[in-house]
Amino acid sequence: MILFGLNYMEIFNFKIVNKMNSFKINVQNMNFIKSIFFGILFSITWTPCIGTFLSSALLLVAKQQQFFKGILLMLVYSIGLGIPFVISAILIEKLKGFFEVIKRNFKIVRKISGIILLGMGIYMIFF
Repeated sequence: MILFGLNYMEIFNFKIVNKMNSFKINVQNMNFIKSIFFGILFSITWTPCIGTFLSSALLLVAKQQQFFKGILLMLVYSIGLGIPFVISAILIEKLKGFFEVIKRNFKIVRKISGIILLGMGIYMIFF
């Protein structure tokens, strides 16, 4: 985590972490089948980001050994995961201005995020 923080603050440059491949998708003529395919691709690309938290939730559910409590825990997890997506979909037009502020101050946002990662890494070592 410390190394990720230093990389994010651009003190170190880890090429394997910074590598990104992308492709453009024409979303103007999206139909039902294309949107299902797009959703599948989106979920696959988010697997590394969400896998840790989902596996933790699944381990907690498995530890409970109670069917309905496990369903309730996964329901709460799913709602907590979905709410930010729903809110951002509803407020997308209002958030555009906020994204412009982030773009203008991206170097500062990167430094602050890197410091947070660095701090969490140090915290994990000593506590």
